[in-house]
Amino acid sequence: MKQALHTAIAEAVARRLGWPDPEAVGRGAALPDDLEFVFVDSVGTRFLGNNLSCCTHLNGYCLGRDKSLGKPNLPNHDVMFLPGVWPEIPLAMEIQEPLTQLLRVHGYSHAFDEMTFPRGSSYGDWLEACYHAAAESHRDANEAERERRLGVLAGMCCHYVQDYCVPQHLRDEMLAAHAETEAQALRRWEKMPEVERMTRVRDGTDAAPQWSARGIMEAAEKQIPPKVSRWSCRRKKVVEQIITKGIACTAAVLKHMRPPVVVP
Repeated sequence: MKQALHTAIAEAVARRLGWPDPEAVGRGAALPDDLEFVFVDSVGTRFLGNNLSCCTHLNGYCLGRDKSLGKPNLPNHDVMFLPGVWPEIPLAMEIQEPLTQLLRVHGYSHAFDEMTFPRGSSYGDWLEACYHAAAESHRDANEAERERRLGVLAGMCCHYVQDYCVPQHLRDEMLAAHAETEAQALRRWEKMPEVERMTRVRDGTDAAPQWSARGIMEAAEKQIPPKVSRWSCRRKKVVEQIITKGIACTAAVLKHMRPPVVVP
């Protein structure tokens, strides 16, 4: 999803569920698209105009298997993790970050175009663990600061869940009308009358179960959509599903991470 849609859905659902700092949830939901923690020797942190960290938002991404890129002919460049980038992560949790585990702990040695990046579900799982670690370690902190930090962490977790509502994220096709599909979904949200947006948030949130980020994304991985194209991404049905699923999945995660407060 586009950052504006990540923020809008996360904040609206957080308000519906009575989270103490819904604005922090919204800010957190936009953050993962800004973080540049993947560095490739001689390439940098960006490739084909994209933040390389977006490779970790997909379904276990490998450039060499991405049909939308053709056949990239890249030299053997090493992939590195840039520490200290993630905000609000509790001490000792960064070493558990999925890419760190892959590169440093397990000694993964494949080159950039051969590497299979960690799945988005791994990041959802890790961020949920970071949330619980922060909740336990900051019980005596200033309440407003604590709620802000927890909101940011929960929002970042929701980002990965929301991305799995976009067909290209499940199919691992970075250039297969990916940006166009997400832009269509954002335009649909922005043109939606306020009363319709709130009705969708209310209905989707009330119906959503409590479900972990990993549970949602692993279920999505079993339902890979058919090949997407510029034609199919313009279909109203696809765009509507992105918004509807985004609301429901966000609500499921926020309910799971924090007991909801009944809203009159």
